[in-house]
Amino acid sequence: MAEAVMSDARERAEIQEQLRAHNIAVAQPTDPPLFTAAPVSSMQPYHWKAADLARLLELIGGKLKLEAGGMRRTLRLANPGLPYGTTPTFWCSIQYIHPGEVATSHRHAATALRFVMQGSGTETTVDGELYMMRQGDLVLTPSWTWHDHENVSPTPMVWLDVLDISLVRALNATFFEPLDLPRQPVAQQSDRSFRQFGSGIMRPVDAKATRLASPVLAYAWDRAVQALEAASALEPDPYDDIILEYQNPLTGGSALPT
Repeated sequence: MAEAVMSDARERAEIQEQLRAHNIAVAQPTDPPLFTAAPVSSMQPYHWKAADLARLLELIGGKLKLEAGGMRRTLRLANPGLPYGTTPTFWCSIQYIHPGEVATSHRHAATALRFVMQGSGTETTVDGELYMMRQGDLVLTPSWTWHDHENVSPTPMVWLDVLDISLVRALNATFFEPLDLPRQPVAQQSDRSFRQFGSGIMRPVDAKATRLASPVLAYAWDRAVQALEAASALEPDPYDDIILEYQNPLTGGSALPT
């Protein structure tokens, strides 16, 4: 984009140092554009290859520890064009957890989702509700919900973590709190939200939204496959073929607000 044309460019340059002493600035002809005709991002396209990820996951699985607190054993998918995160709003990483390991309980302002890539048999507890994570499942941990994971299976578990950390950091809204127990207590009715809303076609008549995120915390892969197979008999979209969205059963909107 061409430099801005300013008839008083010399005068602007002359007073710049005087203004800078007071942490004040005025527009200069050489400033990068504040407004552009279309969005401009420094994010770069990048392809993380499955073979590389598999090899590097085995590397961190054999070399790194899963520490108490917030420090997980993950491969962070760092975009080469950004100083932080995978996209300007999202942070994606792939977590590896051995049998018997506990990713200890904490909560944070950022919203997270987990998509299970490999293995079945990790207990995830979110605000007292416990779910068994299986390959292909989508598990939500909405903002400021307590969550922890324990792999009770005989094999390692691998899942994709997606958090809106980049967005939360940009808003200067980062909060994090560890629990003083490795795992939080489980509620007497450990799968309440799934019993209320898990059918996908019915819900309690008096249900009210208490937060923007979906009340369903776990979306089972077998039900997702059934929905996709049923939709495959319909006329396909010319661009996306058959595409379905995980939804909030109370609003019909997206499962997570960000």
